[in-house]
Amino acid sequence: MTQEERINMLSNIAKGLSKIMGSDTEVAVHDLQEMKLSYVANGYVTGRKAGCPLDEGVGQSIEKLSDEDDHLVGFESHTGKGKKLRASHMLFRDENGDVAAMLCVNQDTSTIDGILQYLGNMVRVNLHEGEQENMLGEEDYIQKMTQDVIRRSAEAMNPVELTTKEGKMELIRRLRIQGVFDVKDAIPYVCKVISVSQATLYNYLRDLRNDDALEPIERLKVK
Repeated sequence: MTQEERINMLSNIAKGLSKIMGSDTEVAVHDLQEMKLSYVANGYVTGRKAGCPLDEGVGQSIEKLSDEDDHLVGFESHTGKGKKLRASHMLFRDENGDVAAMLCVNQDTSTIDGILQYLGNMVRVNLHEGEQENMLGEEDYIQKMTQDVIRRSAEAMNPVELTTKEGKMELIRRLRIQGVFDVKDAIPYVCKVISVSQATLYNYLRDLRNDDALEPIERLKVK
């Protein structure tokens, strides 16, 4: 299959998905060889049009953080104007096994969020002063994906094991293979998850640099 045939096939799938998902969902096809947006349905959700360039760093991060099926599903994203989206990505490879295209589904959740807020107000119980939940500030999309991968990687291990140095180093080794530490602010978040200081984490990473026999990343994908 040529790249043109692959993009045409995915564009037809994207068109069908947009009809199924409705007008609040953008479905886009990215050509990862040309690094551009080749097709988009309901582009008004994000304001994008076909032909827009793709940030190479985002594509590489999605490939690193995707699961064993080359999928990255249900992550929070935002448009340039701050509108919250539920974003999912599916990668497609060529005959050589290289990532060649990406299908993206961006769901505008504002209508659902409004319904949930209305229902929440109907059943809300007022909290005492000082018990209000802290609101999370807006974070970079890639950092959100990375934090989710860190959480899932930790949850996949035995909690007792993570109380030991060996268990913490095993988690750090897995995260290192997945490129987590290349993402800004990943180190403080990992320190919080495994309850170590940054100095200790840097020592663990220095010890692991001498380990050249790293397992293939495919064996360490988070399920």
